[in-house]
Amino acid sequence: MTIEPNARLALWWLLNPGTVPLESLSDDAQRIVAALSTKLPDPDVDAKTLAIIEAHRRDAAEYDKAKEIASYDRAKERAAKIKEEEFSAALESEEGRTSLAARFAADALSADSLDNIDAHEPLIAEFINRDTVSRIFGPPKSLKSFIALSMAAAIGTGERWFGYRTTEMPVLYVVAEGARGVRPRVRAWEQMNDRKMTGVTFYPRAVQIGDDDQMRELIAYARQGEHGLVIFDTQARCTVGHEENSNSEMGKIVARLDKLREWTKAAVMLVHHSGNEGGRGRGATAILAAIDSEFEVKRDRRAGGVVVKSLAQRDMVEAPDLALEAVKTGDSLALRTQGAFTAETVRVQIIVTGKQAEALCAIAEFGEIGASPTGVAEHLGKKDERAKMATHMKGLISKALIVKVPNTGRYQVTYEGQQQADALAANAAASAREEIAAQLSIEEP
Repeated sequence: MTIEPNARLALWWLLNPGTVPLESLSDDAQRIVAALSTKLPDPDVDAKTLAIIEAHRRDAAEYDKAKEIASYDRAKERAAKIKEEEFSAALESEEGRTSLAARFAADALSADSLDNIDAHEPLIAEFINRDTVSRIFGPPKSLKSFIALSMAAAIGTGERWFGYRTTEMPVLYVVAEGARGVRPRVRAWEQMNDRKMTGVTFYPRAVQIGDDDQMRELIAYARQGEHGLVIFDTQARCTVGHEENSNSEMGKIVARLDKLREWTKAAVMLVHHSGNEGGRGRGATAILAAIDSEFEVKRDRRAGGVVVKSLAQRDMVEAPDLALEAVKTGDSLALRTQGAFTAETVRVQIIVTGKQAEALCAIAEFGEIGASPTGVAEHLGKKDERAKMATHMKGLISKALIVKVPNTGRYQVTYEGQQQADALAANAAASAREEIAAQLSIEEP
């Protein structure tokens, strides 16, 4: 048997490692030494020689990896070629084309047959249909969850939703932030509407839309209960582990929502946060293609107003903007049509007096612009009490009667603060009337 000279030289060196430096051999001989040494105990040589052997081993490993990658790339190219050939092969014969055309024609519709398609079934006239995906979004504390709850309650009870007709159906509300917070909201709705909230089932923890096991359970439950609306509050809490800015990740979420619709024919609603720039839901735009109805919620904390604005309606005329107001009811808030008549006067318990009351009424006069402690002190003609005014305003903040205007040093009244200011003004007016009446009743001497 003939042994290639470099291989023979490498074998000789491995048997006599200290005879000559490894680097004195040819590169090919060095590579053979490195390859063979992996099968043998490390030779008794110095560190420099071991480093040379290790370098050749790394080169050999990189070469093997490169061959694997090249082989994988060739396999991909071959697979793509086979796929293309299979695609074309199905169309090359008359029989193949006829079969494919027949399968496609089974779902094709003529203009006349369009009349046989079932019309959308509204859950809330002009706002939400069954078998659709809708989304409500807004910034934190915009009362978007209150809007979703009011929709759920109207559909579950069959009551009109602020004047709009509903179809009574069971509703499943996934309260991803826990049922403890929703309880006072439900009681407030019941008090405002003078009836029990029926037809709504609350699930007290997040259901991960991207988790197939959890979604299968939800779909089975919703189908069994014939639920007409399923609400996920919030989208972020129900999509943990899925990057909301990734179109591919949100595409997976959309696919699972479509499965929910297909199996239940229910409407699906997401409650979501708005982006930093406002005007749109936070995250990837891919989900927008799957949404049939989208609504933005805007809140005026000072006036207590809430506006539901329709941004997109597929296969529907865009719903009109809906102006509501949030009214303190029980331990929470309840919504009603803005300016709606109520037979019972809303009683406000005054919780501020003295300097705090004076500061609150002054801040209310500045409106949405708000006022700083210095501005309030100057407005009241008490420039020397600016430090004290800051202390009074801290007290108002702790009572949630004023809040800071974002990115400024000014403060504006909240809805509750405005109620307090109105009650204080009403009391002051009543006292003034009584004083005048008393003066007019004094008889002349």
